[in-house]
Amino acid sequence: MCVKFMIGEKMFKTLLLFLLVFVKGANAQEFIKESGLIDDDTKMQQPLNVEIGKNEDIEAKLLKCLQLSQDEAQEIELYLKSAPVDAQNIVEQLKDADSYKNKQGNSVIFVGPPGAGKTTIAKAIASKLLREDGWEAVFIKSGDLLGHVRNKTRSNLSTILDAIAASKKKTIIIIDELNELLENAHDSHYDTSATAKYLWQFLDTHKKNTDLYFIGTMNRDTQLPQPMKNRIVQRRIIFGSTLTEDQKLQEFLSIAFKAGITFEEAINKDYIKARFKNLSSDMARDNTEFVYLLRRIYARSHNITSGEIAITRDLFDITYAEYQKNYEEIEYHHVIETQSDRQDRIEVQRILIDHFLKEPTALMTLTSPVQSNSLKLLMATLNDKQKAEWLKIIERLKKNNSYN
Repeated sequence: MCVKFMIGEKMFKTLLLFLLVFVKGANAQEFIKESGLIDDDTKMQQPLNVEIGKNEDIEAKLLKCLQLSQDEAQEIELYLKSAPVDAQNIVEQLKDADSYKNKQGNSVIFVGPPGAGKTTIAKAIASKLLREDGWEAVFIKSGDLLGHVRNKTRSNLSTILDAIAASKKKTIIIIDELNELLENAHDSHYDTSATAKYLWQFLDTHKKNTDLYFIGTMNRDTQLPQPMKNRIVQRRIIFGSTLTEDQKLQEFLSIAFKAGITFEEAINKDYIKARFKNLSSDMARDNTEFVYLLRRIYARSHNITSGEIAITRDLFDITYAEYQKNYEEIEYHHVIETQSDRQDRIEVQRILIDHFLKEPTALMTLTSPVQSNSLKLLMATLNDKQKAEWLKIIERLKKNNSYN
């Protein structure tokens, strides 16, 4: 079974038709009509192939199932070497039937900032098992499941996962940006409560199903509903600064070489390491983007957009400076506070300010914060603007004697 997920209701229905044919076989057309996915008067223009993907070779499956280009399919497994050890071990775990059946769980969550390699490593694991151990793979972007009416997202997800489970084929399921389907489940303004409940029930139902392995990727896992946290807390694999300086350097040079870039002698390993200390180059995406910027800046002055190029030290320094400037201009490190984040922050601050105002040394603390643990904790949650606002509130409360 090999499925590529696409945005749009029409495309989504097409996907479901293929999944149903895969599961129901010869009775598919009758089942589909009964399901309401197509009208009674709708005629299929051509018969659907029940054995989806059966006659495809491995490379064709990789391109379709994992949404990879030909170049990516050839190189993706190389990234496993830079993955966290726990992620690398998933491959051998699934190859060892006894280990998988008796000792390990069948779900894992990759957590880390954008560009840390979560999706790439998930695809690399699936690629290796597809090539070497006969597993199938399904890659789902969470955004492709989102519906326009309440509970449609849950319906989309359940239709797909239930069909995969019913196929009884060894399948790795990857859901990218999974937190988008689960966050704000407590808020009635969001359509995530039913989706989150379905997913944790699905994982519970199939926790001993050795035909399935579930990988979810998340940029963060702090805003999930508590039942979901209970199920993933010991199944998280953290992605981030996992590479040594030498590994980062080798990864960068490998990407540059594949992009047709060579460096003059003055750009040695120590020179590159020194520059990259000030960049977020522990992320795989950053290395690729830096190489892209090198080529773009080279093209400005040499009018060459393809082929091999040789980078001088001056051009490297220009690229380095522009790379940093680009991050600063978009305020890259300024994280926009979501409504949920703001509510959590205000609640923490309310508790801390309450503790502070009850302290006998509250007045003294205003001029000497180091003397109050609660005020120190409070201030640690604030930026400069918020600190000024809270100190104004404290001053006003002090004048009104409302802290006694």
